[in-house]
Amino acid sequence: MKTYELKKGDYLFRKADVTDVLQSMFFGFSVYDIGSSNSKSDKIQVWQVRENFLPMYAIKHYEREGTITEHRISSLPDIYLEKYPTDKGADYLTIKNYSNNVRRKNLIDILLTKKVESWVTSVENTFCMELFIFGGVEKNKAVVEFKGYAKKDVRGLYDFDYFDKTRIR
Repeated sequence: MKTYELKKGDYLFRKADVTDVLQSMFFGFSVYDIGSSNSKSDKIQVWQVRENFLPMYAIKHYEREGTITEHRISSLPDIYLEKYPTDKGADYLTIKNYSNNVRRKNLIDILLTKKVESWVTSVENTFCMELFIFGGVEKNKAVVEFKGYAKKDVRGLYDFDYFDKTRIR
């Protein structure tokens, strides 16, 4: 089984209107790979991992189109449908999005009984990955902290030294 360990000091990115630690939160791993349909802000928040943790790696397989494009197919629908097999309308987006919070709440409830408080999966089955933490406010405060906003340089590009900040290993 693949894992996706996050280490103390790693940086995460979020597009959101508030900087409070919430009950559940989505993060990207790059300033260029995040978005939010719920945020009106164009600011990219920079967060930092406070302690090592190992989220559930929720990718069931990879698909390649030609030789360049790779899609990472999320296993979240499979996990959900194992518990709710008659819910035929459940797919990646209806489980993950706010538009159907009942399915996501049900999935989170399943995972919390297994002591899983976070997952890493693909963004809409593309090559981009995202982290979702859902351990509750206090647990999430122990795991991540807000550090500030990513700044753009004169060319309009984000001025963020990934090799330094993320300690490429």
